[in-house]
This record gives sequence, structure tokens and C-alpha cells, in this order.
Amino acid sequence: MFYFCEMKNCRGDDTKLEICKEYEIKPIAFTKILNNQSKQGCCGPLTDRYYIFSYIEKSIQSSLPEYFFVGEHCADEFLKILGSKPLPFFNPLKQEGSSNRRNNELSLSPKHHIHPMNDELVSAINLLCISWNIIPKSKLISILEFTRSRPSIPNIQGVVWLNEIIAKDSKERTLKQMITDLSVNNNIRDFDFSELNALIDSRNLTNRIR
Repeated sequence: MFYFCEMKNCRGDDTKLEICKEYEIKPIAFTKILNNQSKQGCCGPLTDRYYIFSYIEKSIQSSLPEYFFVGEHCADEFLKILGSKPLPFFNPLKQEGSSNRRNNELSLSPKHHIHPMNDELVSAINLLCISWNIIPKSKLISILEFTRSRPSIPNIQGVVWLNEIIAKDSKERTLKQMITDLSVNNNIRDFDFSELNALIDSRNLTNRIR
């Protein structure tokens, strides 16, 4: 039995193969570490791009998922073993030469039609997790997975749920206010949430996005 919780690092193909035999591994997010934030990967501190993976022990069907962080290279090796496609990289920072007109988190390939609401929704979830410095567990993961599996169909319920989750912010901020706070130490790009705002407003709900 390979005990994941006792693992000091996941270097090497044999180690990763053993992990994948014992655990159900799934990529959750692929994003960037911002200034004044830190992440500890399974092989040491992470400095730039990183993946979040969930894992569940295969021999315990009722167990809840746990999570670990890895750098981009290590993640690529896991994805090859799993036969999984890479997740699109979510970068909240402004980039030179980019118009930053769309959020573009769901742009998996030109063949996929991404509904603008879904594009905004997944970006909003990523930004919330970065602001709160959390892993997108439980309902947030459900929203992400459902949205990614049906990119052309607007996930209306997911937007409503996200609005409710943002309302739990300890400082009672909207998502836009959280982004403003992140911008103090980071060159955060402009995000368009017009689709999300229109939906929330049409339902006469207290808008926590703006």
C-alpha cells in the first residue's frame, strides 16, 4: 500500500505510477501564484504556475477527496499517466500584447463553442479561490466540472450558487472588490462579468459579483 499522506515528494515515474494505481487522481485547476501568496507542492515550494489535483483512495469508495499541489512539469507527467488533457491555464495578470478582452479560461480548442457566461463563471471561481487562497472544494468543484463538461450551455444555476458563495466573504466584499484588493500587489487584468451581472440582476438577487 502506498500511503499518499506520508509522501515527501512525487518525483520519478515509478512514484507517480504507484500513486495513480492506489488513488483516483483528477486535475482541478491550473493557475498562477501571485505576489504575497505561497504554495507548497509535493516536491517543495512552488514559484509560478501550478496544478491542483484531487485524490481519493480507490479501496475506500466512500472517502472524500483530498488535494495536493504540483508544479507544471510534474503535473504534465501525471496527466500523461492518467491520459487526461491539460486544463487551460488561468492567468489573472495582464500580459504584454494581449487585449485581455475575454476571460478565456475555457478556451480548450477552436472547435469548442464557449458560452460567454461560462467563460465568465469559471474565471470568477478562479479569482474567488485566489482571493480566499483556497482550493475549490465541494460546490465550487461541482460548478467547475459541470461547466467544463458542457461549455456551450450556460450554467445558470452555477452562477446563482457562486453568487451565494461570494456572499460568505468575511469582509462582505463583492468579487470586484476582491479583485481590487488583489491589484494592490499584482497587475491584475480587467475582467468582464457582464453576463453574470445581467443574470443575477434579472433574478432580483443581491449582486455579489459586479
